[in-house]
Amino acid sequence: MGHNGWFFLEHLVRAGYQVLTPDRPGYLGTPIEHGGSPEQQADLAAALLDALGIQRVPVVGISAGGPVAIQFAARHADRVDALAAGGQGSIAGTIGTVGVSNVDLASNRP
Repeated sequence: MGHNGWFFLEHLVRAGYQVLTPDRPGYLGTPIEHGGSPEQQADLAAALLDALGIQRVPVVGISAGGPVAIQFAARHADRVDALAAGGQGSIAGTIGTVGVSNVDLASNRP
């Protein structure tokens, strides 16, 4: 969602949730070589959570973040409490061989 899209989630902040809205590589000075593909960006998000000491999160991906959110859920399913993705248009071909049906989030709930 990035630093300037936080207002989509403002109601969560007001309800007391902590919200991370990192910019994707290639925006605001983040080098693109640090993660151009949705898979790389999903792994970068996992590394960010590691650095912050956060184990599990609900994941929201809007627009180009949708395929990244789906990849995060597929690649790091044990860290996902919920997944919401929207506004990404067609994601055909962007999630490779990992499909949404392969992600069983319900089994990851405590």
